[in-house]
Amino acid sequence: MEKTYMIGSSKPAYITSLSCEFIQLPRFTNDEERHDFVLASLRPVPFDSLIILIDAENGYDALQIGLHIRLTIELHKKRLVPIVFVSSDSLAVILRQKSVLGRLLVTEGCSLEQPDVKAIQKSINYLPGLPVDELNQFLDTIQLQPEPDAKEGGGRHSLANQWGAYILDKVAGTRALKNNSFITKAQKQLYFKYISAKNYDNDKLTKPLVTLIDLPKKMERVTAQGKKIMLIDDEADKGWEETLRVLFKTTNPNVDFKVINRKISTWDDLDPDEKDTILAGDIDLFLIDLRLSGNDEETMAKPDAFSGTDILRHIKKDNEGNQIIMFTASNKAWNLKALLDYGADGYYIKESPEYGFPLSFSEENFKNFQKESQRCLESSFLRLLDESHQRCIKFIDEQTSLRTMSIRNLYGRAKATLKVAFELAKSISTDEQYRNLTFLTYYQILEDYAGQSENFRFISVKECYVNNRSIRVIDDSSGSLKWSLTLVEDSSGWKYFMKGVEIKTDASSPQSLAKISFLLAYKFLKDDNVLKDWGRLNNLRNKKAGHGGSQGIVSLNELFEILNLVELFLTNP
Repeated sequence: MEKTYMIGSSKPAYITSLSCEFIQLPRFTNDEERHDFVLASLRPVPFDSLIILIDAENGYDALQIGLHIRLTIELHKKRLVPIVFVSSDSLAVILRQKSVLGRLLVTEGCSLEQPDVKAIQKSINYLPGLPVDELNQFLDTIQLQPEPDAKEGGGRHSLANQWGAYILDKVAGTRALKNNSFITKAQKQLYFKYISAKNYDNDKLTKPLVTLIDLPKKMERVTAQGKKIMLIDDEADKGWEETLRVLFKTTNPNVDFKVINRKISTWDDLDPDEKDTILAGDIDLFLIDLRLSGNDEETMAKPDAFSGTDILRHIKKDNEGNQIIMFTASNKAWNLKALLDYGADGYYIKESPEYGFPLSFSEENFKNFQKESQRCLESSFLRLLDESHQRCIKFIDEQTSLRTMSIRNLYGRAKATLKVAFELAKSISTDEQYRNLTFLTYYQILEDYAGQSENFRFISVKECYVNNRSIRVIDDSSGSLKWSLTLVEDSSGWKYFMKGVEIKTDASSPQSLAKISFLLAYKFLKDDNVLKDWGRLNNLRNKKAGHGGSQGIVSLNELFEILNLVELFLTNP
């Protein structure tokens, strides 16, 4: 028995006959103290069995210490040693008084003995430890539950957040939580250790301790240079802010990663400064927790009633292009679908410890979040797209009643086409060919605009006007056919118009290149540089966008160039 240690509140007289070392059990006030005691007392010393004394003074702590030993992964194989509990109470009495904790006494590797030296000696000599392949059965038997929420900011909701952040940090390899006081404290709590043990790879216990020193997992970051992220979470400080700030590789993490960390029930609960920051138009990705009031929303069932949903709706109402990923502890398919229906661009499941997700799920959950985050950041240009669309629609709504029926119809078609263009653009991050389709959709608006007689009046191939007949741009009244623009060819082979009269020998009808060039030059008074840029965009339509991507894909900059022309046309009388 040279490797047996006894743990108790006071040293019994019979310890000398048992020839074992005695460890004084102090009084504890919380799980953190018990955890620290177990590590400090047992990790440095060699032992192959333990005796733990249960008495009126320490009954609760003695059982707690036993559970801490079994659940302290840092003890490696020592956590499996046989443990003999000694008490003058019977098992029935202990189970009645300490029901949950008392379950430990009926698990493999544990026994309960009366304060009898011979019985204790026999148990120590013949009691086997807890077999590795019985660990899962042991965990199923003790069935620990989280403590109820005893106070604001603590209990079930906070523990779930701490666990979720801990898992994300682990699978992402950020190693950001080493100094987080909430996580450090949580890792010492019995229920947190219980869940950690359920997720632990028990095969490691069959290997030498040195192999347990896992190499640091390679950090898998989300590329976010030049982007701005905002986290809205009432428990961001429980590990989420630190992990996510490292996970997203921004240019300046302290400036580009913004956080709102407090309880919020509705959009109206936000401060004016917070609303201004959210709606400023420079946030590329919002990460929003579904329950921003914590335990106050514990009994809610419908996703549309949650505080986070209210924030989601307001942000999307302001700009449909705002990219939002919702954080939710629910893994119900209908709840996740509801979030997408409300406008969320993705979701991340905060892994509640009560669900006992396997590590494979955690890794897949992270990979999905990483993929969706990258897609959202690549789609942040949609915010600028929507701003342009909103300016067009605002002008159209103000002007519609003042215009002719044909222009009203044009405006109606333009609003519908802008909506189609936005839906197409939402797919650009997953398939770049949608840039071509969106480009063609904007081109269609320009063609439609140029086809209205109020804008470009076609009388004949020899008589055409801009701006409701106020400017004649094709004229044969002097005997020769004159176009008020000259067609030239770029060194690359594409054509465009520039200002200057050109005498034509053939009377051909002006096509889109010419019509829109006339409008730019004489309705909107643009110079030759703008005309040349339009010629280049028209060439892109013919050479790239109009060929299904077989000859190339227009760039995002080129997409915004044609959108700028659309906005010019639709926001001027």
